[in-house]
Amino acid sequence: MSEPSKEVVEIRPASTEEDWKAVKAIAVNGITGQSKNLSQQVFWHPIYLAACGFVFLGVHRLANMTEGNTFLRTILLGVFVSASFLTVMEIPCRKLFSSLADEMVEDTGNLRDENLKHFYLAYLNKDRLIGIIGLLPPDAVGAYNHTPTIVHWNVIPKFYKFAYDLLDVALNDAKKLNQNKVSAKVFTTDKWILQSLKSDGFEPVVDEAFDYLSFFGLRHVILQTSLKDRLKRNQTSRN
Repeated sequence: MSEPSKEVVEIRPASTEEDWKAVKAIAVNGITGQSKNLSQQVFWHPIYLAACGFVFLGVHRLANMTEGNTFLRTILLGVFVSASFLTVMEIPCRKLFSSLADEMVEDTGNLRDENLKHFYLAYLNKDRLIGIIGLLPPDAVGAYNHTPTIVHWNVIPKFYKFAYDLLDVALNDAKKLNQNKVSAKVFTTDKWILQSLKSDGFEPVVDEAFDYLSFFGLRHVILQTSLKDRLKRNQTSRN
């Protein structure tokens, strides 16, 4: 009986035009894809749920006055109202993250062409691209407060177990820049990445609202860690 093939991850610097196009596409999709996370976050907010509940009660009462309600009809009304509220909220969420992605690829954004060479790509078994990470040097556009800055740490969810391979490469690269502090930028809608950075010793230094949707918990967070004080990799904290 043959043994299962071992999964091998190779981290490569983005060094060709094809690499840069892949980095930009993955990073942009990673940003725009967070609109779904935000719309769900808004939907489960107590105020939004209350509004949804009031509308449901109104529709239910109106239906009861006209045709009467059965249990099945009540369930269907609930599903219809919930789906309508979720769909309505997806529109501004999608518009916001599309706008953010557009800003990032401009000359003043962290995905400007000059920055793409500061990214790494993770390949599984040499040919399957499963993730990217960027480490902007202190003087790059988009770097925070003249520190090396991690941006667009994206990994396909089923391969999260390899995500720290990318992070380690970025941190090792940061050490070569003779800097003590390393920063990272992330939105609160990217919950796994945010929690992973915190568990790896990064601490928030900026937590800012930047849009009216921040009322529902959307924040732009910048975290930092000290390279000098970092302990050896703790595998248990990375699970």
